[in-house]
Amino acid sequence: MNAASHGLLTTEELCAEVAANLPAGRTVLQPVEVGRTSPFSFARFYGMDNSRAIQLGFRFGHVRDWLPKAVAETLGKDI
Repeated sequence: MNAASHGLLTTEELCAEVAANLPAGRTVLQPVEVGRTSPFSFARFYGMDNSRAIQLGFRFGHVRDWLPKAVAETLGKDI
């Protein structure tokens, strides 16, 4: 059974959220050949469908609701 937060983030949005919590943080993205720099660099979308879990009564928050706090906590900041 899949379990995931609701909502999707692009790579750019995820990087921007991390950068927003760094001093003088900014996002610098560079296009590269697929698979060249990361095992997570691929041309296909591998989104998760948690509809079965929801049907069984599980609840999931939205990624945009918890991500800022998770990034800040990981970096040792209070929000």
